[in-house]
Amino acid sequence: MGNTGEWTVGELARLARVSVRTLHHYDEIGLLTPTARSDAGYRLYSRADLDRLHAILLHRALGFALDRIPGMLAAPIDERRAALSRRREELHTERNRTDAMIGAVERALAALDGRNAMTEREMRDDFLAFANAPADVRAHQAEHQPEARERWGDTDAYGESMRRARGYSAADW
Repeated sequence: MGNTGEWTVGELARLARVSVRTLHHYDEIGLLTPTARSDAGYRLYSRADLDRLHAILLHRALGFALDRIPGMLAAPIDERRAALSRRREELHTERNRTDAMIGAVERALAALDGRNAMTEREMRDDFLAFANAPADVRAHQAEHQPEARERWGDTDAYGESMRRARGYSAADW
């Protein structure tokens, strides 16, 4: 930060871990226009610009397209708060699903290593995680189901688990 309380484009780029070209592009499209210019014509960014860049990069990290961000940042604060709250809930749901899938993988590895046979409850929890998993995970499960059936299909626990799972409604899952 310079003595004037402003950042040059290079300083801001280093601070935000973006390229100078990114900041130039944001200026060109009117997304982040520097507050001032030096006598030599260099872009100078203020604290308000830094705050706006933080909001821009947050929205980019959340997956929003650049052309949608100006409208989002211009929305009333209550709308912005509600949108971020909704996204936070979606992220919590994604994290819970990911945690469930990690647990399923760990239990499957333990079963494959002969360290721990899966209980019906664990399988049921895994079925829930599979049902709520992204499409690519469900496809992976479908790909490996024949192997699981071959390895454990003759066990009582596997048979009972599959029988119960076939009868589950969406609410049961």
